[in-house]
Amino acid sequence: MTDSGATTRVEHGIAHLKDWVALTLTRHFDRRRHMSDTVRAVADLLSHQRATDLASARRM
Repeated sequence: MTDSGATTRVEHGIAHLKDWVALTLTRHFDRRRHMSDTVRAVADLLSHQRATDLASARRM
């Protein structure tokens, strides 16, 4: 293998690592950004379920 071939392979590997890191960070920040929406939705569902359960208990 020539020096230019080795350099090309190393540069290619570095580029793949940079892409992987960029994708990983983007996924992490996207999850964090949407986490509050998810928590709010789950809390709303639980609140609605509790209200429904209380209304059913009052009818009995």
